[in-house]
Amino acid sequence: MSEVKTRVTALKILGTPKPTTFQHYLVQPNGISTPAKKLKHWGDDAIIRGYKQYWHRINPENLIPALWIETNLVIKKDGIQKWIDKNPKAKLHWEESKFSLQVEKDANGNEKVHIKGDINELPEGLRSVIVEYYNLDSAITKQIGIVKPQNSIVNLVLEQEQFESRIRFENLTKVELGALLFCNGTARGLCS
Repeated sequence: MSEVKTRVTALKILGTPKPTTFQHYLVQPNGISTPAKKLKHWGDDAIIRGYKQYWHRINPENLIPALWIETNLVIKKDGIQKWIDKNPKAKLHWEESKFSLQVEKDANGNEKVHIKGDINELPEGLRSVIVEYYNLDSAITKQIGIVKPQNSIVNLVLEQEQFESRIRFENLTKVELGALLFCNGTARGLCS
């Protein structure tokens, strides 16, 4: 199989759960049809709905994938500078490109580097520096004395690409195994 095509992408920070949105976290008597006056609140005898997960995905209503792609990365200049000073290869690429980067001061006078637009449009050397910085191991950031950036930078597999993989599951019930087989189409061959 040939090499799978990917695209470097910065993901937006999804943030934290919103406790005041209780109707998302508690089972309601009539589901989404529950009248406002009968909604269960945190102090009521209510059941927690289970895991709430925030997934990056394309919005099927308007097919705008950019809702979850970060197009304005903000990096603390002193943090990336500390790392660059300890990394000669990164320093070379940073020095070549730093004049094209926008630096602004926040309300506290701290300098922030703004990278606007598609990260793939950066010069390759600078892009590799940014990706490596965002993917630093926590032990390295602690050793250098910097705060790890919150955004994730990932390599997305492009649409229509085909690849092989292996996924391992443990301790599945028969129902869960059946659901997995049904979802990936394997169950059709087993049911004939």
